[in-house]
Amino acid sequence: MLDTESPQKDMDDLRAAAGTAVLERAWGDARELYEQALRLEETADALEGFAAASWWLDDVDAAIRARERAYVLRRERGETLAAARVAGLLAWDFGAMRGVTAVANGWLQRARRLIEDVEPAAEHAWLPLIEASFHLDTDPSEVLRLSTEAVEHAKAHGGLDIEMTARTLQGLALVSLGRVAEGTRLLDEGTAAATAGELYDPIAIGSCCCNMIIACERARDFDRAGQWCERLATYSERTEQRPLLALCRAHHGTVLSARGEWEEAAGELSTLRPPLAGYARLRLAQLRRRQGRFEEARGLLAQATGHVLVPLVLAELALDDDDPSAAVGYAERYLAGLGRESTIEAAAAFELSVPARIRVGDQRTAREDHAQLARIADAVGTSTVRASERSAAGAIALADGDLETARRRLEDAVDL
Repeated sequence: MLDTESPQKDMDDLRAAAGTAVLERAWGDARELYEQALRLEETADALEGFAAASWWLDDVDAAIRARERAYVLRRERGETLAAARVAGLLAWDFGAMRGVTAVANGWLQRARRLIEDVEPAAEHAWLPLIEASFHLDTDPSEVLRLSTEAVEHAKAHGGLDIEMTARTLQGLALVSLGRVAEGTRLLDEGTAAATAGELYDPIAIGSCCCNMIIACERARDFDRAGQWCERLATYSERTEQRPLLALCRAHHGTVLSARGEWEEAAGELSTLRPPLAGYARLRLAQLRRRQGRFEEARGLLAQATGHVLVPLVLAELALDDDDPSAAVGYAERYLAGLGRESTIEAAAAFELSVPARIRVGDQRTAREDHAQLARIADAVGTSTVRASERSAAGAIALADGDLETARRRLEDAVDL
C-alpha cells in the first residue's frame, strides 16, 4: 500500500492508489484512500468508490449515505446516466440489503425515468436485473421477462459481466417454472464464466453464483450445488474475494443443511441480513426440528411471521405433534401463498399432505396430491424430488394394504 499520509499527496495520486486497491479487492485500503480523497475534495467518483468499498465491508449504511450524496452531485452536474446508475444501486441497497421495498421501488423508478431519453448504455441492462431481484420469491415469469430484457441490452451495450448475470437469472427463473434442463444450462454457463476469472465485477460474480445456488436449492439438486459451492470457495480464496458467498449465505446454508452438513449450515443461517432474516430463521427452524430441538424451532418460527414458508414449517411441526388435520390445513395455506407458477416449490407441500391425508383417511385426495408431486418430479428430474415422489407412492400403497408394491416403491426412494 502507498504511503498516503504525506500532505503532498494530491488527489490524483489518491485516486490512483484507491483504484489499485479496488482492483486488488483490498476493500479496507480502498475505503481508507477514498476517505482521504473526500477530505481533500468531495467528488461523486470518490463517494461512489467509498460506497462500493463500504458495501463489501458490510457497512451498508455508510454505502447508502455515500451513494445518496453522489446521486445529488451527479444530478447537479447534469450527469444523467451516472445518476441513474447510482439510483439503481440505491434501489439494490434498500431492497436486497435492507428489505425496505417501498424506498427501493422509489429509487428504481427514478433510475428508470432518468434513462428514458438517453442513448442505450449498460444501465439499460443493469436496471431490469435489479428490478427482477425484487420478484425472485413471488413471480418467476416476471423475473424471466426482465432478465431477458437485460440480456438483449447487455449483448448490445452492457458487456459480459451483465450478460452472464442476466443469463443466470434467466436460468433461475426457468428452473422455478419447471423448465429445469433449459435453465440449468444457462446457470452452468454463467457460473463457469464467473469462477474462471472471465468476469470482472465482483457483484456480477457473486450474483451468478448465488443464482446457481438458489436454483439448485429449489430443484433440490444438492450435488450440483455442492460442486459449485466448492468451486466458488476455491475461487474466493484464490482471488481473496471472501465476501462473495456472503451474498447468498442463507441459501448456501439451506444447501448445506440438505447435504447433512448441519454445523456449517447453522453458522450460515445464523448470519442474518434484513431481507433474508425471515427466510434464514425458517430454514434454521427446519434444521432445529430435524435435530429434535422443537422448542428452539418454534421460537425461530415466531420471529419470522408473514414469510411464505411459515405454513410449511408449521405443517412439519403439526405432523410431529400427530395432528394431521392441522398439517393438511397448513400445507394448503402454503400452496395458496406460492401462487400458480411456483411449480417446483409446491413439491414440499405435497410431500407433507400425502401422509397427512392418509392419516385422516382421505385416500382420494392423497392420490391427487401424489399425482401433482409426480408431475413435479418428472419436470425437475433430480433424484431428491424423485425419491420424495417414490416415498409418497409407497405410503399410499401401504395404506391400501399392498405391501409388496409399498416395499418396492420405498426401496426406490431409499436408493434415490
